[in-house]
Amino acid sequence: LGKTGDHAPAYDCFLEAAERYRQVGAHESATRMTISAAGMAINLGLLDAAWTEVHTVLPLVRRRSDRQAEATCLFLLGELQLRRGDPTSALPYLEPALALAVSEGLREQIEERLAHCR
Repeated sequence: LGKTGDHAPAYDCFLEAAERYRQVGAHESATRMTISAAGMAINLGLLDAAWTEVHTVLPLVRRRSDRQAEATCLFLLGELQLRRGDPTSALPYLEPALALAVSEGLREQIEERLAHCR
């Protein structure tokens, strides 16, 4: 993966940390680090990398019934669609994300993105 910007080493560190958590069996921590890495990848403009990271963990959080992590993943997928200039494709991710979100901060972010889509 080609990385841009000064924060790319931090992105790599998040991925490395996720892998180390997986190796020691701390799967929930690995998932959270992977989600964080995906968010960082979006901010760095690494949209394909972010898409891959989110799709890697989404089935895991769904199996665990982790509503907040699922909402975050769906939010990130919606954000990816917005960054690609396709607000219509963002809605199928953002609307369910809003329904799942537990954290008020995440709910506010999702509502802001939904307003942008409409």
